[in-house]
Amino acid sequence: MTTSGMTFQLKLANVSNGRIEISTDLVNWTTLTNFSATAPIILIADPATTNIVGRFYRAVSP
Repeated sequence: MTTSGMTFQLKLANVSNGRIEISTDLVNWTTLTNFSATAPIILIADPATTNIVGRFYRAVSP
């Protein structure tokens, strides 16, 4: 967590593309970003995290 939001790394295993989704209630999900894996680890940034409590993330791939 930083003053400009949360950043985290996602380690990919045999996934070539997908999306990161966010939710505040684990029921309704919204796409934060899409990814195309060119490296085994990608960096995700979410600047909106500074003002929200209970934010959940999931990676979805086809």
